[in-house]
Amino acid sequence: MSPDAFLKKDLPQKARLGCFEGDELSIRNLKSLSEFLFQRGLEWSCEIFPAQNPENIKEFIESQSEDLFCVRFDPDWSESWVSRTPVLPLKVSRLLAADTFFRREGRWEPVLIYDEALRRALLKMGRGLDVTHAAYLIGSGSRLRCLASVVLSLGFQKIYFVGEDNQDLEKQKAIIERLFVGSACSILPAHKLTMQTTGASLLINSLNLELAPEVAADVAYFNFVRKNGIVIDLGTHQQPQPLIEEALKANLKAISSLDVLGFFESIFFHELGLQARFPEIDYGSHWRQNLTSV
Repeated sequence: MSPDAFLKKDLPQKARLGCFEGDELSIRNLKSLSEFLFQRGLEWSCEIFPAQNPENIKEFIESQSEDLFCVRFDPDWSESWVSRTPVLPLKVSRLLAADTFFRREGRWEPVLIYDEALRRALLKMGRGLDVTHAAYLIGSGSRLRCLASVVLSLGFQKIYFVGEDNQDLEKQKAIIERLFVGSACSILPAHKLTMQTTGASLLINSLNLELAPEVAADVAYFNFVRKNGIVIDLGTHQQPQPLIEEALKANLKAISSLDVLGFFESIFFHELGLQARFPEIDYGSHWRQNLTSV
């Protein structure tokens, strides 16, 4: 069933939108959506569940009552249960990652939004991006796989996996090379980033650099990023973002985490089928006002 058909005929008066303790971003955004819908006559509440063992998250969600319409969660929670679930949407199965469950036709469907939000941000805000040069991708786990999938699908042939956990980088590299045969993927310890002579047209960070100051110091040199290159920081949603500010000072193009988050919330709104009843532009305005008021 399409998202439009999912809710077009019957929007319930009351429903629950779920997320987990500690996921402050999802909590804030689901509360914002709940407020938006309440102002328009629907009682859709944000329910915050206790943090779960990632291996049990699918079973926990499936145990919930039918008024729970969706649950958002950390994509790094998904790999343990995705790998033992026989039937999955193709993208979730390929990347071993999801970030949202939607209840559709009486069953729970895992969906990955994170990568599509990044892809849309790059297509709309990254005009002039030169895919003939390399891309440096900083991160770990499922998020790093998502970055690589987006970048390679846009036409890049050479990417560098950058991080501090070499075993994890090897794992992500092996998964991506199976999906994108012929791609040139290399592993680069973060402390060697400033030594690179290969100029990149794209740098994407998905680490919280406040928790990795050594990495932050190396990244901010930007000596490995070509003129007119693009820098994207997805590591934190706190504003301002130091990495973005440094990129702009270096006359590089920059896309902030909030830019990408806007696309995420737009996709989420559509996945719920709400655009069949409410103009997305109205929710976008409400969401942005809510962000600036925090």
